[in-house]
Amino acid sequence: MAKIAESVVEESTLAWFEELGWSVLHGPDITPGEPAAERGSYSDVILRDLLVLEEVEVRCQGKRYLLRTLLKGVCRKVLQGAVVAIPLSVWKVKERCGAKSSSQAL
Repeated sequence: MAKIAESVVEESTLAWFEELGWSVLHGPDITPGEPAAERGSYSDVILRDLLVLEEVEVRCQGKRYLLRTLLKGVCRKVLQGAVVAIPLSVWKVKERCGAKSSSQAL
């Protein structure tokens, strides 16, 4: 079995992400405490971004909608990098016999 060096995989992956339009940065430049840091500490990966999410229910012309603030920051980047679908920000709530059931994305 042929062996592949980690650096070859890393460089290929970074080149692929650049081709897709992602910005590739040098790790020490975005370390917490540096001017270009993307987070306050190493433990502050996605929790801060999840904690600021808000959801509100709106009624318009007899229909119910759930509105959620946009997912931003490191959390959004982590989910996109892991190819995780980020839920839409507007959902129509279906009601049957007065009970709330599953929501439908708009």
